[in-house]
Amino acid sequence: MSEVNVEIGSLAEKNQSISDSSTQIATAAEEQGVVADNIAQSVEEIRHQSDSICEMISKSNSNVDQLRKQSDTMEGLLTGLKA
Repeated sequence: MSEVNVEIGSLAEKNQSISDSSTQIATAAEEQGVVADNIAQSVEEIRHQSDSICEMISKSNSNVDQLRKQSDTMEGLLTGLKA
């Protein structure tokens, strides 16, 4: 009977170990889910910032084109005054 008790105790310990491992795995999976959500949020923020930068570059290019046209106009006026 004593051997049966020892075996039952051993099985109970193994069962507890499996239960503990399952809990650790579940916790790790939940933590990975949180990390994945954080990464997704960071990627979305980077995408938004990239879109904003592209918009600013486009506006800057437009402003440079306008300045170039104004410069060409001024150069033409100055050339006309010199003649």
